Amino acid sequence: MKQVYELNLPPFSEVVLDTFEGYNDDNVSYNYIVEYDIKKILKPEWHTFLELPWDRILYFKKKSMHGSVHTDALDETTKQIEKNRTAWGINWVAEGTGTMLFWDWEKVTTVGVTPGSLNDPNFGVVPKFLPKKSPDEIHVLKPNKAYLINATLPHQAFGLNDRKVYSYRTDELNLSWQDVLILFKDYIIV
Repeated sequence: MKQVYELNLPPFSEVVLDTFEGYNDDNVSYNYIVEYDIKKILKPEWHTFLELPWDRILYFKKKSMHGSVHTDALDETTKQIEKNRTAWGINWVAEGTGTMLFWDWEKVTTVGVTPGSLNDPNFGVVPKFLPKKSPDEIHVLKPNKAYLINATLPHQAFGLNDRKVYSYRTDELNLSWQDVLILFKDYIIV
């Protein structure tokens, strides 16, 4: 089962509010922001897409660089990795292109933690890893496309050409990756 699926959804420019101008970050090569008020960014019809309780949007900018190998499956209270919890989201590539690499758990070693988001340093502090082997999966993410991403397994993102990604997330549901795929079956491009 793959960790990334292209979705038949409109590009980010069609789901975002006309009043949202993005982030003033042309002068930096990296940015990571968490936005808890999705109504500031998305058009109303996307607030409850698939009748899900979406609660935040993560913004990732990588200008011809890569991030660390990490997992998003972390219990925010205990700070423990939850390998049985599925961390997932819809990633819209608004600009640039990118690549995502994925490893199975036994192919990485824990080496520390990542810094939190720039606007909320307590959010997004997750374990980072050093790969012991080549990645199990490599996915190219193209501009103006939406992807369903399983961010549970250790993964690493590369950005090219000023890549900007908006990731639509919810933690309210404890779904398996298989259940997420079933939920999105009408949108997955095969």
